[in-house]
Amino acid sequence: MPNPHSSPAVDELFRLRGGVEERIQELAKALDSVEAIGQSAAETFEQLRAFQEQMAQLAHTFEPIRALCEQLEQFASTFEPMNALHQQMVQIADELRTHPLQFAQSLQRFKVFRARVEGLAKVFEPVDELEARFAELAEAFRVVTNAGASGEQPGT
Repeated sequence: MPNPHSSPAVDELFRLRGGVEERIQELAKALDSVEAIGQSAAETFEQLRAFQEQMAQLAHTFEPIRALCEQLEQFASTFEPMNALHQQMVQIADELRTHPLQFAQSLQRFKVFRARVEGLAKVFEPVDELEARFAELAEAFRVVTNAGASGEQPGT
């Protein structure tokens, strides 16, 4: 937005700033969407963490069942009807093992997403340097006179 007291030539020289301001507004709106996605992901991770803790408790109590499966396997070698029960126990154990592996594989996509977000964050790394350079540039255009302090004209 041009300063009403500035020179049209200076305004024209810095007209790029208006486009930058528009771009900043667009990016701010996009950031709102990214933040909403982040909040959704945080809620998902909290649910997954709670579920994982429950499954860890189940896994802890699974050791006696593993021992039972081993005993059933031994019984099945001498008593055929135990084989069906043993096979069912093995199938349940396999299913219990498969689902956490699928969760782990699903989380790989979150890692890819995180890497993409980190890449986007790197795009903004030059901001601090550019801000400092423009501040220095503004100081380079400062006109220092003694007139304001002592009333004298420069060069007299």
